[in-house]
Amino acid sequence: MQSSDDDRVAATATAALRCKWSFRRNFRVDEDRDLWDSAAKEFCLKSTSGTPLLRLLYYTRSTCLRRLQQSFCDQVEVQQVLMLGGGLDPWGLALAQQGLCVTEWDLPAICEKKTALATRIMQLEQPSGSTRFGAWKCEAVDLRQAEETSAALHRLADDATTMVIAECCLSYLQQDVQDHLLRAISTRFQRVIFLRFDPCGADTAFWSKTRTEFVERGLPLFACDG
Repeated sequence: MQSSDDDRVAATATAALRCKWSFRRNFRVDEDRDLWDSAAKEFCLKSTSGTPLLRLLYYTRSTCLRRLQQSFCDQVEVQQVLMLGGGLDPWGLALAQQGLCVTEWDLPAICEKKTALATRIMQLEQPSGSTRFGAWKCEAVDLRQAEETSAALHRLADDATTMVIAECCLSYLQQDVQDHLLRAISTRFQRVIFLRFDPCGADTAFWSKTRTEFVERGLPLFACDG
């Protein structure tokens, strides 16, 4: 059963999507318009929360990260993407449309909504042949449970060039949970790029552990500190 804390996290994900969608609508942003319009129909029918500045910040942050991630995909020929706590942002679906194998881990309530979004997009666009998804899936994985994350990792191909994307979620985990997750990811894949955005700086224990698990193994590590 999902806890009340998890329910609040799911509500925050919906609010963040509404903020970004509101900004796109008001300023007529066309990038990935079809995906965003489908997301809006599913989740943004209620009144939009957040001040104009907050909506701008949400949109700016997500857009910068999207473009950075896309540049890595183009430069190193990423084959597989693992998104940790991606919320309701449709970016994972956009990557899947490029033919990548995309797996998203999130809370059950978010996975249910995200899967509904993917289903709706496929229903609307597949008959015309305009949408081609790679192997996209959203799995309900509790990042706080070591055995659960380890089992989920072993369902992913270990020989594919993999980009792991973590936006904010890891900094909310206990230190020992962070340590286990970083160690498990760094040892699972033969070639992995770890891209994170967190409200913590380079002097934190999290960053120190990240360097230990990735850099000392000769794995590429890219970080954006907020």
